[in-house]
Amino acid sequence: GTKASALWLEVSGSALVPIAAAATVSGHDQNWGTPLTNIADAGAQARLPRMSMTTDGGRILVSYVLSGSTNVMVGAVLSIQNVTTYLSAINQLSDGVYSATNGAVGLSGDGSTGVFTWTETSGGQTYINSRTVDLGGTPTWAVSTTTLSATDNVADGSEVRVNSDGTRATVVWNHTPAARSIPIIETKSASIAGGVWTWGPLASL
Repeated sequence: GTKASALWLEVSGSALVPIAAAATVSGHDQNWGTPLTNIADAGAQARLPRMSMTTDGGRILVSYVLSGSTNVMVGAVLSIQNVTTYLSAINQLSDGVYSATNGAVGLSGDGSTGVFTWTETSGGQTYINSRTVDLGGTPTWAVSTTTLSATDNVADGSEVRVNSDGTRATVVWNHTPAARSIPIIETKSASIAGGVWTWGPLASL
């Protein structure tokens, strides 16, 4: 490829903030741009950053957990021009009522659509939530969160992939049902058209 990107956490005073940078690549040479530092508010305590990049390296989706009295999942959309990275949009994905962690990010190769997934804990149960974003123009976030897993016992460790043209997506995760102690793999897939995600039935692998 001709583009590269990096995402990391950096200590800034008493804060822990996510930093992103982009590069052009030619052979073994990499030309890195100035790191982008405004992905989170000043003084943030961020952790568990995740990212996904388009095929042409022109757009990045980023997620991180914002630590506090209740951990909150945050998503950001970044655009890249040459080696300069710009913050296009940022959104709080989880509602802040229940603790969120272990995010994953899926972005179509053409940059038209993306999805964020994470683990959320409520009433002793953990489950997989998701929020989509339409990237056909100005980033447009789905109004509501979709719960993908069954809400009994423990679901965690989601991974997500979106196909190259943004018409299909699949999420997988570990689920330990209340009736057993051994985790199983569960999955859901979605068809995507006109910015609308239609999730299919839950399946066990």
